Amino acid sequence: MKKTIAILLVAIMAVGLVFADASFSGKFTSKLAYDLEDNTLAFSEPDNKFVGNFAFSAGSENEGDIYAVIKGALELGFNSSNASTKDIIDFNVDDDFKFEITEAAIYGQGWNLSILKADEMPKYAKGWETYNDGDDNIDLFAPAEYKDPVGLTLTLDNLLKAGVAMNIDFDEDAPKNVLAWVSTNDLNFAGVVVNGAVGFKKVANSGLAYLGLGLEAGYENDSLSATVASDMTFGIPTEKSVDSEFEFDVAANVNYADMVTVDAYYASKTALGWDLAKPADSANLDNYGVEYDFEKSNMFFRYAISGLGRGFIYAPVEDYLSAKVGFDMNAFDVPVKLTLAAMDVVNNPYIDLEAATAVAGFDVSVFAGYQYLDYGVDVNAFHVGANVAYTIEKVGKLSAGTTFLSVIPDVTGVEAQNAMSLELALENTTLVTGATLKAGYKTANIIDGDFLAQDKGEVYVSATIEF
Repeated sequence: MKKTIAILLVAIMAVGLVFADASFSGKFTSKLAYDLEDNTLAFSEPDNKFVGNFAFSAGSENEGDIYAVIKGALELGFNSSNASTKDIIDFNVDDDFKFEITEAAIYGQGWNLSILKADEMPKYAKGWETYNDGDDNIDLFAPAEYKDPVGLTLTLDNLLKAGVAMNIDFDEDAPKNVLAWVSTNDLNFAGVVVNGAVGFKKVANSGLAYLGLGLEAGYENDSLSATVASDMTFGIPTEKSVDSEFEFDVAANVNYADMVTVDAYYASKTALGWDLAKPADSANLDNYGVEYDFEKSNMFFRYAISGLGRGFIYAPVEDYLSAKVGFDMNAFDVPVKLTLAAMDVVNNPYIDLEAATAVAGFDVSVFAGYQYLDYGVDVNAFHVGANVAYTIEKVGKLSAGTTFLSVIPDVTGVEAQNAMSLELALENTTLVTGATLKAGYKTANIIDGDFLAQDKGEVYVSATIEF
């Protein structure tokens, strides 16, 4: 259906109008690495691909007429399937080539109508998740996520946005889905900017209909900016023996004079109709836990949350709390920025403290942290590390980073296990216009141990070109 709509729109534009504007942009990324441990040369997945974006429009808003716009994207990826046998390039059309029409819309003065699909209902509560990833939201839930073939999204500038989608087969026995939502756009009440959304969705054979609500309020003056937002979803049973659901998240973000920043996020999910009589094997529970992941790119130990907020139909409550506080001491003529981060405070607390400064042209950051994990055996994990970067004109940015990790099981007589990562790199953005070139060496662990085996690491070169 999507392809048919796009083809019809292109035909209308081609026959009735002359394209007034056409544009194409793209990005190419590639990384080639030689693994010193395995003695292999390979293009490392998923860093190798070309992404192109194109747009055609017939007319423009300045002309005051109704006009059409179509946009699309294509992606071409490649990697090494078996570098040890010199099969350096592996390309599969079905897996590595993607083409998609991303927008097919009709525009007028102050409005547009997408006839390709219905967008998702807006989510307002966006919080901090992990220290290095910054402001990524854990996305405990999506209030009205729905991506089926038939949909419309109407936007009225500076007023509201609405979407509706249907997946209906006229066969009486076929499943029938529906989504409808509406959201406001920056309503100002005495200096407080408010956004809100309400939506409804029904997914066939789920036994539930969902009502989604969202609200965001923000205030800003010369020295203070603050935003509070919340999203809620009510799961309303449409069949007997199905439990109700309620889930929500709330986020608060504050910035005072670019000196103090606070980012707090809380999320919870509960089944309102929890029944103690139901046997455990009838519960639709995802795995909830942690896994060890010595993240090479982030250069410090972290853990990944799995299953949180998805499938806890018969668990009374699951929750998540994180907070990050930043303090810029430059306001007191001390060139240091401090950041204190706490993640998953309720269940498996993780704490990290970082101090960053600039000294004699060097950008330096040092950090230390602790996390307690229940991983079959109670584990205390400590880490400490540093990153240093120095920029030389016409040469590029030289950087070095290392993290020392010590994992101490809470068991008498069991020794601690240690690991230490290292990365050295040179990055240049001036040698080739529009390109970022990088060469370096990195290893996940330079210490021989049982927890993480010693790794000789890899030498790599990479390029990113945008146009």
